Amino acid sequence: MIAIKKTPIKITQAEKDYSYLSHFENEVFLYLEELKMSGETNMFGAGKYLQERFEMTKEDARDMLSLWMKSYYKDDEYEEDYVFG
Repeated sequence: MIAIKKTPIKITQAEKDYSYLSHFENEVFLYLEELKMSGETNMFGAGKYLQERFEMTKEDARDMLSLWMKSYYKDDEYEEDYVFG
């Protein structure tokens, strides 16, 4: 996996704007939002859903889920190094 520095993620709980993501990341994040709202699973177990839905490896699903969860952080200093695609 190639790592690049992204700008800090700044998202409020009230307004989820994933426009800073790649098309693929955006699809995954929106899917995770829908999954969360459905209550079908505890989000810590959502990796298996990502593996099935997007044909991801276990590691990529874990990384993407972690990045999505970190989008809820209130700390504007958060930065992460991930590239998906």
